[in-house]
Amino acid sequence: MYLAQTASTLVIDRAILLQRFILENMSNIKPGTSIQSLPRVEKLEFADNVNYLLTACSQNVEFFSKDTSEYGKKFVESFRSLEDNLPTIQDLVYEVQNKVADYDYENVKGNGLRSLIRIAEVVVARTKTIAAEIAESRNSYFFRKESYYKKLNAYTQAVQSTLTLFEYAKHLISWSEPGKLIPSPTKEHLVSALMRQVGKPINQYCFYGRCLGIQFCDSIAMIFKTLLILMASFSEMYYSDGKLLDPVLKSGKYLYNPELRAKRVVNISQYGSVNFCKSFWLLGEIEIMARVHSMLNTLPICKVISIEPVPIVVPKTGCESETVTVSPPTAHKGLAPLEVRLLSCSKRFGMTGDEHEDVGVKMPSDELVIHCHGGGFIAQSSRSHETYLRQWATEIDAPIFSIDYSLAPECPYPRALEECFFGYCWALQNFDKLGTTGNRIVLAGDSAGGNLVLGITMKCIEYHVRLPDGIFVAYVPTVLRFVATPARLLCLLDPLLPFGFLLGCVKAYCCSREEFEKSLIHEEKLKIDVGTPADSVITSSTTPSDSVPPPPASTVQEEMGVQDEVPAQEAMEVQEEVPAQEGGAEAVVQPGPKPEEDPVLMTIKQKDPGVFQRMVSSLTSALANVGKPSVSDRDRLMQEMKEETFKICPDDMLEFDIVSDPWLSPLMADDDILGQLPPVSILTTEFDPFLDDCVELAKKLKRLGNVPTLDVLMGLSHGFLNFSQVSKEAAEGSSLCATRIKELLRSDASRAEEL
Repeated sequence: MYLAQTASTLVIDRAILLQRFILENMSNIKPGTSIQSLPRVEKLEFADNVNYLLTACSQNVEFFSKDTSEYGKKFVESFRSLEDNLPTIQDLVYEVQNKVADYDYENVKGNGLRSLIRIAEVVVARTKTIAAEIAESRNSYFFRKESYYKKLNAYTQAVQSTLTLFEYAKHLISWSEPGKLIPSPTKEHLVSALMRQVGKPINQYCFYGRCLGIQFCDSIAMIFKTLLILMASFSEMYYSDGKLLDPVLKSGKYLYNPELRAKRVVNISQYGSVNFCKSFWLLGEIEIMARVHSMLNTLPICKVISIEPVPIVVPKTGCESETVTVSPPTAHKGLAPLEVRLLSCSKRFGMTGDEHEDVGVKMPSDELVIHCHGGGFIAQSSRSHETYLRQWATEIDAPIFSIDYSLAPECPYPRALEECFFGYCWALQNFDKLGTTGNRIVLAGDSAGGNLVLGITMKCIEYHVRLPDGIFVAYVPTVLRFVATPARLLCLLDPLLPFGFLLGCVKAYCCSREEFEKSLIHEEKLKIDVGTPADSVITSSTTPSDSVPPPPASTVQEEMGVQDEVPAQEAMEVQEEVPAQEGGAEAVVQPGPKPEEDPVLMTIKQKDPGVFQRMVSSLTSALANVGKPSVSDRDRLMQEMKEETFKICPDDMLEFDIVSDPWLSPLMADDDILGQLPPVSILTTEFDPFLDDCVELAKKLKRLGNVPTLDVLMGLSHGFLNFSQVSKEAAEGSSLCATRIKELLRSDASRAEEL
C-alpha cells in the first residue's frame, strides 16, 4: 500500500507537469484565433459545397489515377468513397431538413436534428477545403502525399460516420410521436435497441483525431484538443501497471499523432471506468484551478460553511402556524456534515460572522442564488466551478450559496438530492448568516446540478416548503433513462462527454452497486493497450462490411495512421494540431522535482488538502489493484478489442435499465407537479447531448401554462461554463446565464415598472 501511495503521488506529479506544459500553450490562445482558415458554414450553401466537392473528387480521381504509387491508389479510393457517399448524405440531410422545424420550441431554432444537419454542413465544408488544397498542391514538388492523405482519410471517415448518424436519426424519428424528440421511455427505445435495429456501428476515431472539435467555435475546439492530449497521456500513467517512467516518457506522442490520440481516447470511452473519470477531472481542481484562480477577480467573500446534520424546522407554506421538519440525509453513508460555499462580490452584514465589523459592509441583499454544480454526479465541486460563479457573483451582485453534495459511485441516488434539499432548507432558516433577506431566491444549476435543482423544487412541492422564485438550468439532463434521442447521438463525437463517460456516470448515480461494478470488468483492456503497438491490437478494416462503402485501407493502423513512434514529418505537422512553444516536447518528458519539493503541489496540500487527498486516494486504489494479465488473458482481451473496434462499448455494457423515477427524470414527473414550478429559464447549446431534454422540458412547461425562456447557444459545448476564463465565446455565454438569473430575481420589479 505504501508503494501504491508513493506511485499515486508520482502520477499526480507527472500529470501536473504535463498539464502545466499544456496550459502554457493554452495561455497563448487568443479568443477568435482560427484553427483552420475556413469560412463560416452559414455563408455557404450545403448543396453548393456538395456539388463543388463532387467536382473536386472527380478531378482528383482523374489526376491520381495516373499515379501508380501506394498513396496514389489510396487517394483514388478515398475520393471515390466520397463520390459514393455524398449523394446519399445529401438526400438524408434534405429529408430531415424538411421536418426539422416541427421539433423546435416556439421560434427558437434548436433541436438535435438541427444539430446533426449542422454537423453534416461542417464536415462537408471542411472536406471540400481539403479536396481543394490537394487539387491546388498536387503538382508541387513539395506536395506531401502522406500528410494530405491522412487529412483526406480522416474527413472521408467523418463523411461516412455522419451518414450513419443520419440513419440513426431516421429511426429515432419513426420511434417518436410527431414533433417529439424523446420517445416514450420503454426498453424498446433504449440506446441498445437503436444499435441493434440500425445494425451499423459508427467509426468514432475520426472525431477524436484530426476532426476533433470541428463543430465548435475555434476557442472551444482548441481547449478540447488540449484536454484530450492530457487525458490520453494521463491514462497511460493511470493504467501503467505500476511502471510510471515509461508511460511518462511516451506521453508526448499524443501531442504529435492525432490518430494515436483518437485511438486511445475512444478506447478510454469504451472501457474506462468512472474512477478514471473522477481522477482525471480532479486534476481540474489542482493545477487548472490554481492557475485560473490567479486570473479571477478576488471576491471579498468566498468561504466554506459546514452544516451540521441536525433536523431543520421550516414553515409550512399556506399555513404559517404549521411547520415541516426536514431530517438530515442518511442514505449510503449515514449522518455527515454538508459543506456549502458562499460567494459574494460585496461584504454584507452577517456574512463575516463579526457583528461589530461595519467598515465597507453593505446591508443584506434582498436576493439569493442557490447553486448546484455539474460534473455528471461523480465529480467536481463548488470550487472547480468558481471559474464562472465568481463572474456571476459580480454581475448579479447577490450572494451565491453553492452546495457541495456527495458524489457517486460512493454515494449514488438519492444522497445528492437529499443533501441539496437539506442545504436549501438550511438556507431558508439562515438568511442572516448569508447576507440576505431572502425576499427573492433563484435556484441555479448546470448539467447534473440542473437535474438536482429541478429535484429540489419538486421536493419543496411535496413537503410544502417555500418554493424558489425562479429556476435557471443550463444543459440539463431531464431524462436519465438511457433513451436514445437525436441530440444524444452527439455523444459519439463529443470530446467532453463521450458515450462511455455518459454511460458510466448514469450507472454510477442511478444503478445498483452490483450493476455499476459490472461496468468495471472491461477496464483491464486499457492496461493491455498501454505499450501495445496499435496494429497488434486492431487489424480489422475501418468499417464493418455491412456498412456504407468504406474508405479504403487494409488495416486500422493504415487507415488511422496510428503508430507508436513519431516520425520527423509528423513532428513537423504538430503546429496544425496544437500550438506548441519551442522545446515543448522536451518540457513534457523532462523529469520534474520530487513531489515534496514541488511548489504547486505544496500550495495545493496546504490550501486545499481535501482535493489532493481525494486524488491520491483514488490513484492509490487504482495502482494497488493493478496487475499484469497473464499471457492467455492478454490474448483473449486483445481479441475482444479487435472485435469491439467499432462498437461504442462492449455489448454487455448496454444491457441495463433505470427505473422511471421523476426524481431522476424530472420530465417524467406528473403534470400537476411540473405545473407548480416557478418561472423557469433554460439555456443549452446546439451541440449539447441534452439539447433535446431541454427543448422537451420547455415544450412541456409551456403546455402546462409556465412559459419558460430557452436559449440555444451556437458553437459551444456541454460544460462550456467551465471554460469561461479561456474562451471569449464561453465567457459571453456565462454572462448570458447571469443575465437570465437576474431577470428571474427581478421579474416582479420589472412587472411593477411596466404597470
